[in-house]
Amino acid sequence: MKTSILSIITFCLIASVSFAQSGCSKYYPFDEGTTFQITNYDKKGKTTGFVDYTITDVRTVEGAEVSTITSQVKDEKGELILESSYNITCKDDTISIDFNSMINSQMFDQYQEFDLEISGTNLDLPNNLSVGQELPDASMLMIINMGITLKFSVNITDRKVIAKESVTTPAGTYDCFVISLFRRHENGV
Repeated sequence: MKTSILSIITFCLIASVSFAQSGCSKYYPFDEGTTFQITNYDKKGKTTGFVDYTITDVRTVEGAEVSTITSQVKDEKGELILESSYNITCKDDTISIDFNSMINSQMFDQYQEFDLEISGTNLDLPNNLSVGQELPDASMLMIINMGITLKFSVNITDRKVIAKESVTTPAGTYDCFVISLFRRHENGV
């Protein structure tokens, strides 16, 4: 099965020291215990769900800062739908989001009895974004051998910074970059 979606993502990239306190990252916090939330709305402005994030671990690996983020996706009533964890690495002038974050961690649990192989390229985000900038592609491929071989893939391509704008939320007003992308999922045998 193939599905194609054109997504536009607005990153509220807060250059404030109070949020992204790492010397490396402008956009993500790297302090253990930090929490933040993204609220999702429909076209009419009604809340459709939340994602709560917690920085659960921060460490230095081979000269890079690595932050483990736990996310909890909740419905509009605050009921937990799923929970997952992934790593964000900050080195030099780039944030690199672990390709494992592109797949629901409950899928890993579902297939843990079988031979499971996961590969991919991380989702990179430079600290020096500018309108018109093209960003590198990212991908994830999961192969499950359970007598038959199943393949799941996610490809994120054609990423581009298309605008910079101010966004006002209940938490304040933030300077944000709008990033367009093309995301494709494939499942097959």
